[in-house]
Amino acid sequence: MKSLLILPSLLLAAFLASVARGAVTLTTLHSFSGPEGANPVGLLQDSDGNFYGTTEYGGSLATGTNDEGKGTIFKMSADGTISTLHSFAGDDDGGWPEAGLVQGPDGTFYGTTTGGGLLGWGTMFATTPAGQYSSLTPFGAGAPTSLLALGRDSNFYSTALFGGEFGQGTLFSVTSEGSVNVLFSFDGTNGYDPNALVRGSDGNFYGTTAWGGPRFATGGAGYGTFFKLSPDGTFTSLYWFHNTNGSWPTALIEGSDGNFYGTTAIGGPISSGFSGTIFKITRDGEHTMLVSFSGTNGFEPRSLMRATDGNFYGMTRGGTANAKHGTIFKATADGILTTLFSFNGTNGASPGYAPLVQTADDTFYGITYSGGASNLGTVFRFQITPEPPMLKWISQIGGGLTFTWAALTGRSYQVQFNTNLTQTNWMALGDPVIGINTTASANDVISPDHQRFYRVVLLP
Repeated sequence: MKSLLILPSLLLAAFLASVARGAVTLTTLHSFSGPEGANPVGLLQDSDGNFYGTTEYGGSLATGTNDEGKGTIFKMSADGTISTLHSFAGDDDGGWPEAGLVQGPDGTFYGTTTGGGLLGWGTMFATTPAGQYSSLTPFGAGAPTSLLALGRDSNFYSTALFGGEFGQGTLFSVTSEGSVNVLFSFDGTNGYDPNALVRGSDGNFYGTTAWGGPRFATGGAGYGTFFKLSPDGTFTSLYWFHNTNGSWPTALIEGSDGNFYGTTAIGGPISSGFSGTIFKITRDGEHTMLVSFSGTNGFEPRSLMRATDGNFYGMTRGGTANAKHGTIFKATADGILTTLFSFNGTNGASPGYAPLVQTADDTFYGITYSGGASNLGTVFRFQITPEPPMLKWISQIGGGLTFTWAALTGRSYQVQFNTNLTQTNWMALGDPVIGINTTASANDVISPDHQRFYRVVLLP
């Protein structure tokens, strides 16, 4: 990707570059059909380059038309070839996972199911990349639904949707051998139906509940909460959502600035139709609504991830018009939203809570819960062709020249020059330049009675 800057005698400047937006391409790699899984809910990439995930339904153990199967663990190569590592039976080994896998320090994958197990309330399980499966522990109550979070103590932390002392959900830790310790029970006023938990860079855990808060005490449902949990079980309520700034939190991640970013599936300003929000919240609970979805640009945002370019990417479950099957969006840290892609059903529909996965070559992979050839969900690859560098300004002092161009944060650019456009050999001007805060700059010094032609190359 190149842009050309022509500076004859440093008296006249012109910048020749395409002004077209970067191209967006989505490729459906696999449409689930049932026996190998149905309705995927999680996806991650291993160091071996393969992807591993879970489906809530389907599998080879389905017994008939009234049995949709109890879910699978699958492996997928980068070209979309699927192999089933495990089909849940719904008995002792569990069934119906609603969250993806997390990888432990030893390379083993861990996850949970919401049903099955000896006590009927779900299980925690482990599987190797080769598919060696073991059920570690049955849960006595609660149905664990959120992704496991690995603590600094090598234990896993997560949430149970209900159960506990008040029947409103719990926070628990569990060892890699399956020993469970309930750390906190929700009572409604501090939230209920916990649905997200992430480990912060400070070692504490931060999470959200789908509902609850102070309104619960007066007979209302409440709009959800944000809380902190220390590894020893100390719980602190930090924020209560108010519907007009969001309701039903669905995703939570930590940004590079130490703040947390997330989505609410509904809520937001009345003028936007309560279609969901993207928010920022500090460790002390100071909340800022960054984006309010309107329906036309998607509704019910469910997932969020931070990419290497510093922006946030996520998916909405649906929308209106061409976006009725869901969207992929980009949001900047200051709240500028761009809809990148709208699903049409054939290539996927109703993306779930699993975030996009970015690979080393800046390609994204993701899943949709439904849609595809059998309407049982898809795995897709999503690529964004970067826009060419765009000149922003030029300054000249004597023989000194500085030019600045629009850039992708963190990406590398090489400035090249020659003295005649008929020449094919371009020379590098210094070392590669890295984009900072969406711009990059370079300097050169030449005699006023000479000319140079410059171009900027976006490096791989």
